Parts: sequence; structure tokens; C-alpha cells
Amino acid sequence: MAAGVVMTEDSLDSLGQEEVFLAETATFAKCVIGIHYNLKQSDKLRSQGLAATTTKGLSQSRVQSSVVVPSSSSASESVSEEAALFAEKLSQIAEKYDQVLKDQYDRFFRDHTTWDITYDVFKRGCTGVLRAAAHALANRSEQILLVFANGSYIYEELKNAGGGDTHRQNEFINHVGRYLVQHGFQPWIREQGGWDKLIGSNVDVTAALIDLPEDTPV
Repeated sequence: MAAGVVMTEDSLDSLGQEEVFLAETATFAKCVIGIHYNLKQSDKLRSQGLAATTTKGLSQSRVQSSVVVPSSSSASESVSEEAALFAEKLSQIAEKYDQVLKDQYDRFFRDHTTWDITYDVFKRGCTGVLRAAAHALANRSEQILLVFANGSYIYEELKNAGGGDTHRQNEFINHVGRYLVQHGFQPWIREQGGWDKLIGSNVDVTAALIDLPEDTPV
């Protein structure tokens, strides 16, 4: 801690909430991005005539085969179910903004062939994606989905390029949560009831888009 900085109870509580949010988001993001990646791989196999299964919905067995969650925890089962629903919405956003995601990947991440994307690099690319799509995004939920879509797109590109270091993958996925905290999404997500409620019918879809700081480097 820097000299001369006095931590009050409120600031300590805020730090605690941020750490909890980051941990929750990392767990949720691993599930969502893992499911989304595996679904895209299955779609590729089907398009090549190598798989005969249908793709309607996401069964619990598919969720369990896509991500690893502690089997002894009922909470983790809920995470995987909600992540599956979130991944479906993510797929819709990713398809809608596929060209935007590709353009920003080519601009910011093409030279990264292993898991060496720092948070600052991720931040610039993610901000670029959000700005490029801003005129078409309807609400704050779609902004959040696009942050995840950006993470999923990079994850897929780097994994296909051979970046398989689990530790580096975890570091990268943590960038998603950090971005949401730094750009003011955390309080609103909390207000909606957290990740398990964010995709429900009670989400305030009228919430305005969060403006990105003008001085954010892109």
C-alpha cells in the first residue's frame, strides 16, 4: 500500500466486494467461454459432416462435457446451467458482431500467437470492439455480452494457434472481469442480482450504455 493512504471501513469493504466479484466473474467466464468454444467446435464438425447430432438447446450433459466444475457443489451446477444460457446469448451476439470482432482481433491481437496478451492489450482491443459496435448495441446487457464475446473470440483464436497453457488461459480469462470492474459495470451487475440473475427476465434492459472514457487508448 502506498505511504500516506488511509484505508477506511468503506474502502476496505469496497475492495472486498471487488475481489469477490472478480472471483465470481472468473469462474463464470471460464464456464461461458468454455461452453461457447466447444459449441463452435461442434458446429465446425457438423458443417464438415463429421457429427450427426443435432444442436437444439444445451443439455446438462453437454454443459458437463464442456467445462469442469466441482461435482460436489450444488452452486457449481447452478453456475454451469446459467453459463449455458448465457453462452447461448453470447453466440447470438458473437454472430451478429463477427466482423467487428475479427477486425479488432486483426488490429490488436494478430501478433500474439501464445497466451501473452496483457491486460492493457486486452483493454485496448475490448474498447475498440465496444466503440465499433456502439451505434448498434441496445443496452448494457449487450455491452457485457460483447465483452465476453471479445474474450471468447481471442480464446478461440489463440487456442487454435496452439496456446494451451492452463495458467496463461486463466490469466487471460481474468481480464474479462477486470475490464468490467474498471469500466463501471460491476455495480449494475450487482444490482441485477449477480451473474445467475443477469440473463433473467427481471434484468433492467432499459439501462443506458456505459460510456467509455475518452482517454482510453485504442
